[in-house]
Amino acid sequence: MKNLNNLPIYIYSNEFLYRAIYIVFNLLLFICVILNQFDTLIFIEIIPFIDLQQKFIVVGVTDLLELLWFLTLTLTPLFAWPLIILHLVHFFRAGWYNYQLYFIKIIFKYVFMVYSFTIIGCHWVLLPNILSLLIQWDNVFTRYKTILHINPQFNILDYVIWMVEFHYTINFWLLIFFSYVIILYLVKKLKANYKTMKYQRKIILFNLITVSFILSPPDLHLQLFTIIFFYIFIELIFFFLCFRLINTITVLKLNTINANYSTTIKKIP
Repeated sequence: MKNLNNLPIYIYSNEFLYRAIYIVFNLLLFICVILNQFDTLIFIEIIPFIDLQQKFIVVGVTDLLELLWFLTLTLTPLFAWPLIILHLVHFFRAGWYNYQLYFIKIIFKYVFMVYSFTIIGCHWVLLPNILSLLIQWDNVFTRYKTILHINPQFNILDYVIWMVEFHYTINFWLLIFFSYVIILYLVKKLKANYKTMKYQRKIILFNLITVSFILSPPDLHLQLFTIIFFYIFIELIFFFLCFRLINTITVLKLNTINANYSTTIKKIP
């Protein structure tokens, strides 16, 4: 009787189990590091705003506990997802072709680069400028400083939640843009995509802005930024489609001219 342990289902099940245990073990290590270096993580979160000379306060007794759980649940998947993707790729590589492995590696490499640069840019450039703009509202009330004094203070819990949500929102839309560009690059129905974007891009823009307004807080500056961002996003996609369509038409014309020229040369005795 054939040994059941040599069946592929048992081999792949054992491999999946070992990889899952290894991933869970690494997640637990990440959680232990976050719990042990909780103060360091908070310092890293607020270090771009030291130049603003603002104080971060804790309103409730349980704010620090909520902040600890929030950072644990948000930073652990953030640090662990490259490892998870690596294990998934190595697990499924036995059933993939070489070009599929190459394509997956290229995709995840660029996704990781986009994600990393976005987090760094948002954390060190974009968010400090937005926060600096928001805390300057006290200059609006210069005429009433004798009776109205505004001293903005930051709640550390609300600030960290806002910052993480902002990071994830920006990365979400950038990854959608990146994925859509890849799909447009791979798809062969270029003319249909061009017509869709030409006649439907205003509707797509309206739907994106509507959904983002529902999900985002009612802040005027954030809404203006969202409108500008999605407008540039749609126009870049349309420009990319136009560019690809023109290149495709040019290549087809050149191939036709070369084919006609070759046929003419062959007919000459």
